[in-house]
Amino acid sequence: MLLGLLAGPILGLVGPEDFGKLGVVLTTIALTIILVEGGTTLEIPTIVRSARETLTLTLISFGATVAIATAVMVWAFGTSWLVGMALGTIIGGTSSAVVVPMVRGLKLKEPSGTVLVLESSLTDVLCIVLTYGVLEAIVSTHATAGKVVGGVLASFLFAAVIGVVGGHLWLFVLDRVRQFPNTIFTTFAFIFILYGFAEMLGYSGAITALSFGITLTNFRYFHFNRLPLLKQVQWSRLNDTERIFYGEIVFLVKVFFFVYLGLSMQLEGFESFLIPMLIVTVVYVGRLIITKVVVSREIPWFERSVISVMVPKGLAAAVLAGLPAQYGIAEAALLQDIVYRTILISIVLTAALVPIIDRVPVYRRFFGDTASSSTPAT
Repeated sequence: MLLGLLAGPILGLVGPEDFGKLGVVLTTIALTIILVEGGTTLEIPTIVRSARETLTLTLISFGATVAIATAVMVWAFGTSWLVGMALGTIIGGTSSAVVVPMVRGLKLKEPSGTVLVLESSLTDVLCIVLTYGVLEAIVSTHATAGKVVGGVLASFLFAAVIGVVGGHLWLFVLDRVRQFPNTIFTTFAFIFILYGFAEMLGYSGAITALSFGITLTNFRYFHFNRLPLLKQVQWSRLNDTERIFYGEIVFLVKVFFFVYLGLSMQLEGFESFLIPMLIVTVVYVGRLIITKVVVSREIPWFERSVISVMVPKGLAAAVLAGLPAQYGIAEAALLQDIVYRTILISIVLTAALVPIIDRVPVYRRFFGDTASSSTPAT
């Protein structure tokens, strides 16, 4: 991302407009691939055990971020509450593109890793659906709370069904596909089709991608073989070669995504960063308190500390930042600038805090009342 900043807003060598439509495609590809790989690392029994904690943390943290961003916008710029809420829903989630790789790199124990991965996926959907709902409420009088909530639930449910059914269909044909040459990319090709199909129907392609990845490694828990027509079906599995190759692809896509994100930033003096810095600071302090209250004390202090700082903004926020302009919102340029700077500050802050958690006594003291005295893996 720093390389993108250097090449883009600092030196002016390249800008997002030079990528044309490829930039938007790249962000979608990055989100899809990262969520699929993240889903393959999750086990359904662990998901079930951590569901209550995940939902509690996700909803409270998301709601707190929306409230903070709304209050700051109204106080600092005198905007309407709905415009402030638009900013809050855009930056309310955590970035899968940042969280999933960091969770894997830190090798967090369960359920901490699952909670963070699921939270980042769920908040992507919340950001998308609620932002559309708020923007509709700004420009019209037809949007209601019931319609927004119903849209969220429908997007979750039907997108997950598409991913699960699509995952089983792919495992059914995978061995046959392997008989053809040069087919290692076909798994990604198929998930892109599912992603587009879900989005075409108005559901969340992100949740479809995540549930597809979960299905690839958890198909036995769905018991499709109990259906009369599927009793004799032999389901395929991803082999080690495919898993290693997909990991390399994810790394490559992440590199290009973060460079693109960096060159998409707008840098116009230190003063323009004051409000985003205020929002991020209050959000991180709020997250610290929420983690202390919500997350189980049975989880080691280090992992609770990681959860408390793992609130980077990213892909979903960057994409949604352009929506207010499409809706003709007067404050569209202001919202986009604040969103981009919030993304930059939050990612840098998360990247800076995670490596020093075990070296700063504040976190150990704050979360030191856990039942476990586990320390981070080296």
